[in-house]
Amino acid sequence: MDRTYTVDELLSAVRRRWKAVAIVAGGALLVAAVVIIRVPNTRVAFAKAVAIFLKHSEEYTEQTAALIKKYGSPLKWPGLTFAETADQSKKINASQYPAIIFSSSGMATGGRVLHHLSQRLPDPKNLILFIGFQAPGTRGAIIKSGAPEVKIFGDFVPIRAQVASLEQFSDHADTPELLKWLHTFTNQPAVTYLVHGELSASTQLRDAMKKELGWNVQLAEYMGRVEVQ
Repeated sequence: MDRTYTVDELLSAVRRRWKAVAIVAGGALLVAAVVIIRVPNTRVAFAKAVAIFLKHSEEYTEQTAALIKKYGSPLKWPGLTFAETADQSKKINASQYPAIIFSSSGMATGGRVLHHLSQRLPDPKNLILFIGFQAPGTRGAIIKSGAPEVKIFGDFVPIRAQVASLEQFSDHADTPELLKWLHTFTNQPAVTYLVHGELSASTQLRDAMKKELGWNVQLAEYMGRVEVQ
């Protein structure tokens, strides 16, 4: 099974448990998400460029804007490189040096992270880190569950790498954020269907929307059909 870390615990794990092994054996920290962790004297590669986010400062929260103003761009520091093409991304796996690799998708359902997982999962000196929620049935959930193997590109890959998760950083809006956005609607929908999320979370959001907005909210059912006019 994986372990869920707090931010401080994660940094400690990177600096001590993983880095101590990786520096000697050439292991890698593979992060299935788009986040940034600074570890001195360690090569860092992004398997998919994320600089586009920094171009839209109008979308920053006040906290994000303050951090960037104080510390500068989080994507400009020694040892950080971008793999902008698929071939460049694949070449990362040829490296035998300790490295931190950031790649998507976060739930390992597709994307370049699959190449890195197929290469890194069988080796116990590597650490696979998931950021945020892993939906049931996804590769991310299978890997986190402690399964002995996972299917990637038609082959079953043994899971021997260390696995950890950091639940605090999710790019999905929570109930208060969704309600804040829904309050901006000028016209109330005739009916709203919730199609994403676990049953408990979807039920909670449905109830909150009914209570605060007075909307007709339904949970979408498997194979259900809705007539759209």
